[in-house]
Formats: sequence, structure tokens, C-alpha cells
Amino acid sequence: VAVLYLTLFVAFRFYGVPSALPVFAMMVAVAALAAALAVLQDARSLAVVGAVGGFATPLLVSTGAGNHVALFGYYLVLDLGIAAVAWHKTWRALNLVGFAGTFVIATAWGVLDYSSRHYASSQAFLIAFFLLFVVILLLPARRLASRDAVGAGAADGWVQGALLFGLPTITFVLQHGLVRDTEFGTALSALVLAAFYVLLALAMRARAALTVTFEACLAIAIVFLTLVIPFALDARSTAGAWALEGAGLVWLGFRQARGLPE
Repeated sequence: VAVLYLTLFVAFRFYGVPSALPVFAMMVAVAALAAALAVLQDARSLAVVGAVGGFATPLLVSTGAGNHVALFGYYLVLDLGIAAVAWHKTWRALNLVGFAGTFVIATAWGVLDYSSRHYASSQAFLIAFFLLFVVILLLPARRLASRDAVGAGAADGWVQGALLFGLPTITFVLQHGLVRDTEFGTALSALVLAAFYVLLALAMRARAALTVTFEACLAIAIVFLTLVIPFALDARSTAGAWALEGAGLVWLGFRQARGLPE
């Protein structure tokens, strides 16, 4: 698979044998073939190589046109392929490659090329990638939830911390970049994320295999609710609201008999 990628790249970049579109299509075909073979042969390393090559393809065959819709549309299709693999296999490395490849390139593009005229498409892609990686995060629990009894270690073992905590963090940072010039845009974004994680936690509440993510989602929701305050209010109001929140957490800690309230 790696040799196929390199051969196509060298043929395009140094000899110009195929044009950009055919070589792009062939590299996509190689990535799809690698993913299919990886699932059939239970070969994690093959899936990772295919995914790395897939994410590198637009960079290798770039013509400088700067079409971000085509770029992120391609990455969305590639991440859908990773989600399809995650339906069958719990491969943390593959999920991490997809997450890092998508958001590192998205962040670089945002810093270098984003402008306000790209807002609508950028917002749509950010939401789509966020929801897709939430699904990828939760897919391994599908197999655990179908079992009659799940031990504590097994229930916790499927959780991938990089996605669980890294995804909302980088999503909020990119969202702030999109709406920082809009009044209360960041505060409303934090509020929406908090509401999303509360709803997600409620959906997980009754399932033993999702105990860890249930508590993590509640914690993430509290963090985003806390962030709403400074982005929406002045310094004095923020101090008062945070003091009330702290008092509420102390009360909750006593109610739950916990030294570190959630």
C-alpha cells in the first residue's frame, strides 16, 4: 500500500504522467482498498497506513487551487470510512489518525486561509466532523452493550480519552475562531455544546457500559456551562456567578459524600 502511494506521488509530482484528478482518484481507491483489506484480514497496521496515505493524498497532489469544500468533503468521506471500520473493529490508532489528521489540517487551514466568506461551509463541516467523531467514539460500546454482563474493567476499557476530551476542546477552539467577531457567539457556542453533552449523558445514564462516558459528559457539560459566564458577562458578574457555582459544587459534594464533587 505504501509503495502504491509513493509510486503515484512520484509519477504525478516528478514526471506528470497522470494529471491531478486521475492520481487523486487512484489514491482514494488505494485508501479504500487498504481499509477493506484491513477489516478482512484483521490488520490494524494496514488500516493505519491506508488512513495516513488517505489524509496525505490532497497535500501530495495539491495544485494550489485552494478549494476548501473539496478538501474537507474528501476528508469527511475518509472519516466516514474510518467510522465504517469502527463499526467492526475497535482500533484506537486508526481513530486517532482520523481525528488528528482532520483537525490538524482544519486548524492549519483556518489559521492560514479562513475568511468570513467561508463561514457557512466551515460551520457545516465543523458540525459534521464533531458529530461523526462522537459516533466513532461511541461505536465500540455497541458491542459491550449487547452483552448480558460487563465487568468493570471491560466497561472502562473501550473509552478513548483523546476523543472523549480532545474532541470538544478542539471543536470549541475552532468554533471560537469562527464566531469571535459575533456578539455572544462564543457564549452561545459554549451553551450549545453544554446542552449537547447533557443530552448525551442522559442517553447514557441507564447503560452500564457507558458509565465512564456518562460521568465524563456531565463534567464536560459543566466546563462549557462555566465558560458561558465569562464570554457573556463582565468580570464582576463572572466572579459572582463562579462563586455561586463553587458553592453549588461544595453542596453537591456533601450530598454525594465525595471529597471531589463532579
